[in-house]
Amino acid sequence: MANRTVKFVGKATSDSGADTIQVSFMFDGVNVFNSTVPVTNAETGETFVLFEFDIDQTVSGNIPTSVTSSNGTITSVLLIANYAHAVSVSGWTDSDGNVHEPITVHDVNETYENLGAGAEPKLNIEIDGVAFDKGDVGDLTGAWSVDSLSGQTMTCDYDVIATPS
Repeated sequence: MANRTVKFVGKATSDSGADTIQVSFMFDGVNVFNSTVPVTNAETGETFVLFEFDIDQTVSGNIPTSVTSSNGTITSVLLIANYAHAVSVSGWTDSDGNVHEPITVHDVNETYENLGAGAEPKLNIEIDGVAFDKGDVGDLTGAWSVDSLSGQTMTCDYDVIATPS
């Protein structure tokens, strides 16, 4: 099977004014990233792709992850990945009568969507072994931004869906 490219979307801020912070990211027990990432402007709500890694297209289920930083705070927003759809050489009509265009190899390679299922793909969020308290969220939905301070480890599971065949 081919690989999917996964991109870590978030922010990084420095404790010391440095241009980079050190980040280590584990995916399903494998250290897939251990290097520096650029510090981003924390004053805006803007997020950035900080690093990327590859996984097999067949990976599925609740996949454990962890992220740790030093010399700064890493904000985890979401993971996005390509190969969220299978190639379709002909268009199709859905049950509501909407006509859909064919999905090309280029579309499959270049279109990135949430890696996890659901509105909030991060499950079982903990920081240094303590459950992350989202507080009273009411009707809010979407990916939660989770800050991990320098030296802290944020763990969570992503409900990964394999590439459709």
